Amino acid sequence: MNTTTFSSATPPDVTPLLSAVSEPLPRKLWTRDEYYRAAENGVFDGQRVELIEGEIVTMPPQSSEHFSGILYVNDSLQKILPSDCHIRQQAGLTISEVSESEPDFCIVKGTKADYVKAHPTTALLVVEIAKTSLEFDTKLKPHLYAKANVPEYWVLDLMNRQLHVFRGPVVDAAAPGGIVTRLR
Repeated sequence: MNTTTFSSATPPDVTPLLSAVSEPLPRKLWTRDEYYRAAENGVFDGQRVELIEGEIVTMPPQSSEHFSGILYVNDSLQKILPSDCHIRQQAGLTISEVSESEPDFCIVKGTKADYVKAHPTTALLVVEIAKTSLEFDTKLKPHLYAKANVPEYWVLDLMNRQLHVFRGPVVDAAAPGGIVTRLR
């Protein structure tokens, strides 16, 4: 008989297994309040996570290529930053009661002091740098940021050396989630 023992400190990742089940069991979706309480109690210590549509998504570790992308994008954004805005780097963007992402960059209106008590709920521009998360960042996140009324979303694609630009989200009742974004 094969048995596997898991320590409570590192529970197994069963996410790939869940997608293989033809009739999945109901899942518990998290709220932002529950997400914050779990974080405060050390549940996610040492992990980079985001709350996306009620599910905790573990983000991959940053490669040196990803970190270099962050440095170059930061330099570029600093040059075009409007005077009434500031850049938030790898910080929360509150999208709904069940979604809070941590994009690589957000340009938001106002000063840093405006967001001491709460993360912004929208941004003028969101930028993600993607290598292993490319599909997630180009298929799910455009709709997520559209829900937050983000008018422009960029994905710096490190694999293909491309910049994907999503602009002008529009409401479309026939589209998944009721919003469609156009890749431009």
